[in-house]
Amino acid sequence: MFKTVIHPHAVSRFITVTVVAIDLARVEPFWVPGTDDPRLDQLPPNVTPGLIPIAHHDRLLVVTNGGFAPRHGRWGMGVAGVTLVDPRAGGCTITIDDEGRMAIAPWEEVQAPEALRIWRQTPPCLLQDGKLHPDIERGQLRVWAGRDPGRKTRRRSAMGLDATGRILFYGMGVETEADDLARGMAAAGAKAAAELDINYSWTKFLMFGGEPLKVTSTLIEDMKHSTRGYVEKSAFRDFFYLLRR
Repeated sequence: MFKTVIHPHAVSRFITVTVVAIDLARVEPFWVPGTDDPRLDQLPPNVTPGLIPIAHHDRLLVVTNGGFAPRHGRWGMGVAGVTLVDPRAGGCTITIDDEGRMAIAPWEEVQAPEALRIWRQTPPCLLQDGKLHPDIERGQLRVWAGRDPGRKTRRRSAMGLDATGRILFYGMGVETEADDLARGMAAAGAKAAAELDINYSWTKFLMFGGEPLKVTSTLIEDMKHSTRGYVEKSAFRDFFYLLRR
């Protein structure tokens, strides 16, 4: 993993995007629904909401936050052939197939979602084919929870891929709007990117290790977490995790 800090704003040095680049040849990605997500009774026995399977603990490297809660936009999600939240047209969709290959694309480009390991929607793609979404270019940021004059979003997160699909990027924006986040991801090398969850409590990049298994470090300082979260204490919001191959 490689980490850098990008300053995407033309004026303010306080607006930052901390980006981690990860070689997908060395890690395998997974996604888990949270205990508050809908239709959990339809899941197969091998999917436990809110927890990483014990069989994966010895290879666990990183946990990151997932996307918006279902009540915030009703962006779709599915795992193990089960649709937990119905997909929305135009939603940017992160997919992982059974071989661990990832893709990020609009829902309309997703093929055979029922055959995927997981799919998770977000607001429309921040980046597609290396280009900012047209609404971002126009400063129309509402769908990404942007520029509310009465409420400042202090943290935003994103996931992206390079042109080869082999390098995964995770971005943590501090004091960023959606356009700052998109530009930061592009500067890091992402050609496709999706905005994940926002705000202090829901943006996480946690590294695991030790015995017993626990959070050993975080991407940036003051990142809210439970030391044994995801491995002992279940999460009520969805999340991604990475295993060493």
